[in-house]
Amino acid sequence: MLRAQGATGAPVGTADIVAAHRADRAGYLAFGDVRAVGYAAQAVRAGRAAPDDAIDPAAGIVWRVQEGDRGEAGDVLCLVHHARDVDPGRCLELLASAAAIQDERPPQRALVLD
Repeated sequence: MLRAQGATGAPVGTADIVAAHRADRAGYLAFGDVRAVGYAAQAVRAGRAAPDDAIDPAAGIVWRVQEGDRGEAGDVLCLVHHARDVDPGRCLELLASAAAIQDERPPQRALVLD
């Protein structure tokens, strides 16, 4: 299916820059509005807002921790891979609004909903 859409199977390369999104305090990672993570990916061209938007195949967000993991202030929560001409500021703001550090471990959620 990918070849039918023009994929060659060649490696896509790596992003020019990797920015770290870090915990602002000690506690447990909890997600609120996970749609903001998708919008954050769009901000670094890892996703589309419209069908004709270009996607950078080397861009993306790589989570280093999962919801419910405990960490310390300054720990890396995720890495944002982006091109040199992309400002990751909006992406990092959206990630901060989507993922909060809280004192209590959040309840475990199902990965797939019926």
